[in-house]
Amino acid sequence: MDRVMQPKQSLAFGDLLHRRPRTTANDKSLMKEGLTQTPSAAVLSSNEKEYPAMDAASEVGEGLAGFTLRELYISFRFVRYDLLVTVLPGAMLTLATHIKGATIFGTAANLTPIWRSLPSSIFWMWLFVYVTTLANQITGAEEDAVNKPSRPIPSKLVTISSAQKRFVWVCGLFVLVGSCLGNGVLSLAWVADVLVVELWGPSSTYLHWLTKPLFMVIGILIMGLGNPNIVGPITKHHPTVLYIGAIAIATGLFGFNIQDIRDVEGDRSRGGRRTLPLLVGEVAARHLCNMLLLCCWGILHLALKALHRPQNFATSMVILVWCIFLCIRTLLFRSPAQDHKTYMFFVYLYSFVLFSYLWAV
Repeated sequence: MDRVMQPKQSLAFGDLLHRRPRTTANDKSLMKEGLTQTPSAAVLSSNEKEYPAMDAASEVGEGLAGFTLRELYISFRFVRYDLLVTVLPGAMLTLATHIKGATIFGTAANLTPIWRSLPSSIFWMWLFVYVTTLANQITGAEEDAVNKPSRPIPSKLVTISSAQKRFVWVCGLFVLVGSCLGNGVLSLAWVADVLVVELWGPSSTYLHWLTKPLFMVIGILIMGLGNPNIVGPITKHHPTVLYIGAIAIATGLFGFNIQDIRDVEGDRSRGGRRTLPLLVGEVAARHLCNMLLLCCWGILHLALKALHRPQNFATSMVILVWCIFLCIRTLLFRSPAQDHKTYMFFVYLYSFVLFSYLWAV
């Protein structure tokens, strides 16, 4: 009476699932002759191994999917701090080129459709920044342990040795993808630039204050020409080359120095590295960066004026107000967290200047 009553259907179904195959008289006679497995059991065994090739392919597919997802996650961990300053502006520039395509290339031009060029731009820029951050974080693991301990190498997600192997493969893939998109020379030039600046000794010591701005100028120029070039042959359009060149010099040579103010402690841990704050002192560096920001606006103003577009004066005034706002923040808000916010406001200015290509050229 204490047993729990179960429906007959449930008992019958469970009995069916767990029932052993019935041994026939013929099976018993075969077992007497020395066979260790009955034909009924042999049928089940053969059914279990009926598709070994499919099982092997399934295992390979699962392994490949796991490897791909892991590499995507690792790449995201490497590039996540730099997506707003690379992938997003690159995609915006590609989109702007599509919108004004007829103005630049003419109505008869055969342009890459947006459904293909925009994903290509995002993928190419992802590899662009992945090459850069791999090299930077390989050589700067000690600094990242202070400034950004959540990065892959300080957090032990990957070792320096495995990061070096990834760097070789990603460089090759970046040049290959760039060649398919018409940016082979630009991709090769960027890899060479990264190798010289990031992996060459003086770039991380007393010449860092000089080599980093030059590195930024080349990178912005490659990115600024490469993304529109995915849409169509942009180098033949001289106003575009003029404006992208002005943006590269203004922001790379004069603007991005503001980044070093937020990383003083990490740069100091690198020993011989000399950034502007370590070279002239933090307070003097803040005043110097403000002067460089105004130089950044001056170069952009001259370029906008030379292009003779009706909206360019208003664009120049917006950039000027933005630069003054950054100067005020640099002087009044001096904690590491506030310095990071100031740098991010400059990144937004940089993205705005790139997107102004839509109406400024």
